[in-house]
Amino acid sequence: QGRHADAQAEWDRFDRQAGAEEARFKRRFPHSRGVVLLGVGRAQEAASLLADLVQLRLRDYGAGHFQVALAQGVHGAALWAQAGDAAARERGAELLKLALLDLHSPRNADQLNDRGLRRPLRELIHAAYLQAMTQRGGLPALWALGVADQLRGGVTAQAMADAAIRAAAGDPELATLVRQEQDARR
Repeated sequence: QGRHADAQAEWDRFDRQAGAEEARFKRRFPHSRGVVLLGVGRAQEAASLLADLVQLRLRDYGAGHFQVALAQGVHGAALWAQAGDAAARERGAELLKLALLDLHSPRNADQLNDRGLRRPLRELIHAAYLQAMTQRGGLPALWALGVADQLRGGVTAQAMADAAIRAAAGDPELATLVRQEQDARR
């Protein structure tokens, strides 16, 4: 919901209640905690948690898997957000590029749905990637513009394709059936 400060307050409360187990609990739920820390401007802490998550995901799923790409992308966003650390930002930009390629790989096409946190995480990764590539300039900036156009064009392209199919139907009754099917799909 984008309420990172509220979420961080809940994590803090949870950690305080954990008492002696606090150190162990602070490493749990690294994806959620990392996103929240990033949202409250604690990018370095987020990057530390998310680096561990990337290693776990790589071990469990292997390179190129959707879960690995999400972890790498959010980790890249946390590294990119470290304004005073040029080396971290460069590593972040490279991770963001890798994650974006893997997220949109045909291998992961069946994972590009909006279940759970997938959409907000993808949006976070895309936004950080676009920012990183446009700030780097040159060819990466052109690639970023292509990605942005593709992300925006998906809905527009589908609407145009739907209209073309209705127009091609020729028969008004068939066009009505096509529109009903398209509306039901949406």
